[in-house]
Amino acid sequence: MSMSSMFIVLILLLSSDVRAQDSTATLSLIHRLEGRWRTDVAGRRPSILTTQIEAWRTMPDGSMLGWSGTAVGIGIRKDEDLTISYRDGQLTYSAAVLRQNNGRPIAFTCTMATQRAMCFENAAHEFPQKIEYVFITPDSIVVTVSGKERTFSVKYRRIPLHAYAYTNVKNDEKGHFATELPAPTDPRPPIERLLGRWKFDTTELHLRLVKKHKNRFEGSLTIPAGDLKSYVNNSLIIEKLGSVWTLTLQRRGWNHDLPAVYTLEHSSANTLIFQCHYGESPNSLHVEFVNDNTIWLSCADIIGVGGEHGGHGLQYDREAPR
Repeated sequence: MSMSSMFIVLILLLSSDVRAQDSTATLSLIHRLEGRWRTDVAGRRPSILTTQIEAWRTMPDGSMLGWSGTAVGIGIRKDEDLTISYRDGQLTYSAAVLRQNNGRPIAFTCTMATQRAMCFENAAHEFPQKIEYVFITPDSIVVTVSGKERTFSVKYRRIPLHAYAYTNVKNDEKGHFATELPAPTDPRPPIERLLGRWKFDTTELHLRLVKKHKNRFEGSLTIPAGDLKSYVNNSLIIEKLGSVWTLTLQRRGWNHDLPAVYTLEHSSANTLIFQCHYGESPNSLHVEFVNDNTIWLSCADIIGVGGEHGGHGLQYDREAPR
């Protein structure tokens, strides 16, 4: 082999090794996006009418599936679907704006990735042509969107686990409301209080639940859509998986046909609070018993810390046995 050929082989081997290291580091970086983020405006309390939300989940193949939206009314209006995945050996960011380009995704290729930042570009796109994510801390990022004529940056702060939307939980003898949710107790007693049929007023909103066995309950839940003009029917499963209690909602055509899995954050004799930190609206389901025949059901979207949210409680009453 000639000297020049050996040099070319060496360069190829080194390049391959760098790409392998970069891909591992980049995957580690994009996985830090897992969870839900809200806009963070310095010196101003976030508003449930203007807050932007971005949420990401890690898929089994290591890619990221996400969405972004705007907090309005009782929930969050999803504006675009997002993915970060490898295509033909290239890390690619895709954004499909729901009301533009017939919902077709626009792809941006990764042109830079470090331990704290990544940049995606598509020079042929009208706007934007560049999207850059920079991690300031593990819980704050700055997203910069730029094109030929304008550039803007948005700072996001991670919505912490265990934040909650509405609660009647009291944590001391003086009756002060909890600032942090106590650890869950055994949720089976309040879950079993939910068995049967419930309805909200005279509308189509309802809750149905039956017991399959000790640690699994199945049924359906109908809640208002974000526009408050229609209803969304979900299959409902509450079950214990390993040591964790979960609540699963699924409806056709929602969340890429993936189920939204909520984790039990708090339970007591009168309370069940489940949260999903990467799914679409709503991301918090809170059941509060008024008495054995009346519950308040809050299907909310947590925007920040300490209970700021879009959403409110709806009163469901137990239906008389048929």
